[in-house]
Parts: sequence; structure tokens; C-alpha cells
Amino acid sequence: MNNWQILRTFDHPQQAHILVSKLESMGIRCQLQDELTVQSYHIISNAIGGVKLWVHNADLAAAQEMMIAAGFGDTPEGLEAEPSRLQVALGRFPLIGSLPPEVRIWVILGGLGAVAVALYSYWLLS
Repeated sequence: MNNWQILRTFDHPQQAHILVSKLESMGIRCQLQDELTVQSYHIISNAIGGVKLWVHNADLAAAQEMMIAAGFGDTPEGLEAEPSRLQVALGRFPLIGSLPPEVRIWVILGGLGAVAVALYSYWLLS
């Protein structure tokens, strides 16, 4: 992926497919990442950074111009996705904030599972 760059991230795969179809119709090389993960487990979209639209470096300028013309962004500088509230909150914790987004979700799910087991054990013993 050395020759590819993230053009934009989306919360929903449907939004990404609209832009991908426009880019591909113009002959711009692009691909989606984490599309099926977000489609299957939408609740973790923010934790993994959403659906990422990758564009080949040679086509980046044309893709940005087309994206602005299609109404997906004001300026190339304004195309960066802002971090979600969850990402900002997790970034405040030293251990979790330093982990990659893919690992964060497993740490959170593991913690929730441990709490659920503890509550169930307490319920059985009382």
C-alpha cells in the first residue's frame, strides 16, 4: 500500500460506494478497506475508523477535484475525517490510546466480557 493514500473515511459503506462508483467511472483507481467489517458490525465503525477509501497516488489530485465537484468536501484540506467522540475518549487512556484501533475494540469487548462474567458469578452466588 505504499502507492496508495486514504482519501476519505465514511461511517457507512453505502456512502463510500457512491463515491467509489463516481471515481471508477472516471478511471480513477480506488479501493475500500473495512467495508465488510463495518457492514457486519456497524457498532464498531468508530472504533476501527470507519470505511476507508484508498486512492492511488497517481490519481489523488483528480480524485480530490472530483470529490469536491460531487459535493463530498469543500477543500482538499477539509477532507480529513474528524476523530469520533469515542476515539477522543479512548485516546485519553494511556494503555488503550496507544493501541491500534483494531486492537482497541478487542480490549473493550474483553473488558465488557469480564464484567459480565463477574456480574453473572455474583448473581449465582447470591
